[in-house]
Amino acid sequence: MYNEKVLKHFANPKNMGEIAGASGIGHTGNPSDGDKITIYIKVENDTINDIRFKTFGCAAAIAASSMLTELARGKSIHKALSITNEDVAAALGGLPPQKLKCSNIAADALHEAIADYKSKPQNESCPVKEEAVSSSCATLPAGTSEILSSNQIQRYLRQIIMPQISGIGQKKIIDTRIQICSETLDYAEVLLYYMVAMGVENITLYLEEKEQRWQSVKEQLLDFNPELQLKVADEVTDSYIDYILIIGSKRFLSSVSNRHSSNNIATMVLAPNPWSGAIRLLEDRVDIIDFVNTLPKSEADTIGQTLSNAFIGILAVTELIKDILSIGQTLENGFYYNLMECNFSDNEIIVGNSQLTSNQKEKLSNLKVLIIGAGGLGSPVALGLTKLGIGQIGLVDFDSVEITNLNRQVLHSTSRIGKLKVESAKMMLSKINPNIHIQAIPTALNKDNASELIKDYHIVVDGLDNIPTRYILNDACYRAKKPFVEAGVLTFYGQITSIKPQKTPCYRCLYPEREDDSNIPGCSELGVLGTVPGLIGILQVVEVLKTLLNIKSRLDGGLLMYDALEREFNIIPLLRSQSCSLCGKE
Repeated sequence: MYNEKVLKHFANPKNMGEIAGASGIGHTGNPSDGDKITIYIKVENDTINDIRFKTFGCAAAIAASSMLTELARGKSIHKALSITNEDVAAALGGLPPQKLKCSNIAADALHEAIADYKSKPQNESCPVKEEAVSSSCATLPAGTSEILSSNQIQRYLRQIIMPQISGIGQKKIIDTRIQICSETLDYAEVLLYYMVAMGVENITLYLEEKEQRWQSVKEQLLDFNPELQLKVADEVTDSYIDYILIIGSKRFLSSVSNRHSSNNIATMVLAPNPWSGAIRLLEDRVDIIDFVNTLPKSEADTIGQTLSNAFIGILAVTELIKDILSIGQTLENGFYYNLMECNFSDNEIIVGNSQLTSNQKEKLSNLKVLIIGAGGLGSPVALGLTKLGIGQIGLVDFDSVEITNLNRQVLHSTSRIGKLKVESAKMMLSKINPNIHIQAIPTALNKDNASELIKDYHIVVDGLDNIPTRYILNDACYRAKKPFVEAGVLTFYGQITSIKPQKTPCYRCLYPEREDDSNIPGCSELGVLGTVPGLIGILQVVEVLKTLLNIKSRLDGGLLMYDALEREFNIIPLLRSQSCSLCGKE
């Protein structure tokens, strides 16, 4: 149906993304057909020096937006206004008659952006409008701009557009006062990253063991959100605090709970052991002590401990946000997990013997992992693998850092807005582990380059945010017999499976391709709780390790579905589809 030029702009679109501090933003679309386009322009000396787009629509809408940005870049405002719908279609070599509306709305969005630019003083950043929100087709809840600053709205936009949170809920999160009591920085580091990302701006931290690298982590947190009020305490205190989080070994938890004097402050106890752990929200001091006494002693496994620290830290932030907003299932009865065995329970301690051997640990330093996407999923995956000392990590992403990324993409920060995501991620990862090799690949995965990108890596991790490219990745990995860990997130939900070509169902078995796949709304339209991709990303790291070390997994041919509101982890067995267009006949 489409010519080669249209398909090229669809598979490898130019100038996707947002512009921080855009001079003008234009929105247009056809709600009945589902095609909506947002155009961002940066104007200097009456010339469009930069132009980006976000599209929710079909292949023609994406291609038309891509071509439009190429036509308008570098033109004066006057000349850009003369670009017509017919110009866009002609530059693409023509569109099918039923798809001409896509070129129409692309040009209309540009004209709206120029009108927006002309409506205010030149070069002034465009404020967020309640009737049309930045890169989203959703509408801001009424009154949001009265309780949150423009910066806060942009930063937490993906959460604010969710009705369970809204502007009022985000304001509650921002105003909540938290104390974190941690045995060491290793226990609390990932927890801190996601707590700040979600919007908690008043944190008091008590560390039993002071570490030199704390200064570097502190700088990253303050760069992540310059509004953060971060205090370091010499003692455990409950003065002017709404919640207390205690994380560490059983010895540390027992020590702090015995010094915990208040019976009316919600206290979350986090007990991560290697690969497994427990978490519970309590108020009564006696109940806290009793819970700690039921916990098993820690075992020695640094890799399992690192991943357990990350998993329970992100889970704790999720449960904290739910409690602040009074949404979803409470944590009063506790929650228990074993990551290696992929077991989760609300009512019983899960004990497992999942320690890695010295040979297995040594093997990891010689392995190569490719991550497609350095965003919400790619960030925790790269962070986890870097902490574990994986030999080489490849990061593939064409996009730049935007302020709306920062509620979930913890490898980036405020000072790096506008930088390529792969370069921003490499900067942070290199600080965490200077000995690891990070290969930054600033490109978009497409049919032409997929095979070349994946060929030198032992395993691939899917951190993509669109379905069409997932099919491309799936097909390339299948043909190369390359295992990959597939995941996706939206609002409060996430899912993950481990795909091993010719052994397990492929992505097309799970989700047969449809003509309207590009019309499925994503995080830009429906929002996402920032911790959901974090939690799923850590589970992806666990699956990567199992695959690389030949450890059997329940997700080999199984789909784990996570519901953050209900705190449910359900695994559905999968079967290869005999009608699959890729692997069904084998």
